Amino acid sequence: MSGWYFKIYDKLGEEYLKFGFVKHTKAEVDFIKKVTRIKKKAKILDLGCGFGRHSIEFAKRGYQVVGVDFSRKLLSIAKKKAKKEKVKVKFILKDAREIPFKQEFDLVISLYDSAFGVLENDQENFKVLQKIHRALKSKGKFVLNIVNGANHIKALPKTFSYKEKDRTYFGKGEFDVLTNRYYTKETMLLKNGKRIDFKTQARLYTLPEVIWLLQQAGFKVLGSYGNFENKKLNIKDYQMTILGEKI
Repeated sequence: MSGWYFKIYDKLGEEYLKFGFVKHTKAEVDFIKKVTRIKKKAKILDLGCGFGRHSIEFAKRGYQVVGVDFSRKLLSIAKKKAKKEKVKVKFILKDAREIPFKQEFDLVISLYDSAFGVLENDQENFKVLQKIHRALKSKGKFVLNIVNGANHIKALPKTFSYKEKDRTYFGKGEFDVLTNRYYTKETMLLKNGKRIDFKTQARLYTLPEVIWLLQQAGFKVLGSYGNFENKKLNIKDYQMTILGEKI
């Protein structure tokens, strides 16, 4: 396993839980329930579940949930959190491109660039969509949330720095116009003096590109939204959320 994404979460460990965006879990699940109209006790696959924040929240609300991730460390945290919350979630260690499911789920979610967009090239990202399509029941729904490429390409910084409570981030990025990929080298400085260096990269997709890929994978696109809000996507939105249905 040589992809950068196999290394970063082992480096970050529980520090990943402290990112600001993790506070919005309930609102994000509310939004997903609203746009998908998913029925009670439906079976949900959380692909790229990380430490299980969405998996656990859905399980609390009575859904059958399977969480899949390639990070052993994050899944270990997820299992502990599920046990603490006294909910049942089946967590599986697996690469998203290798999931074996076939017509098992009513809903698949892939949020925060967790499985699609971060892989090495468009072909590998497309494999994830094909596996998701295979995993869904007929008319099953798929919610994909990734960075809004139009926003990022327009506003990408070459260098950046910001603070979050007990830690400081700084780094630099480079955009490859030939591949629409953004590469970063980042550093996290913790209050206790610990330093964590890591690299990231992502394919910056625009909405028309994602819609075309979903259609090629066998989905009908039902809607697209800015961030996790029930509003039309615009160039100012940091993220985009797309709702698809298996044809």
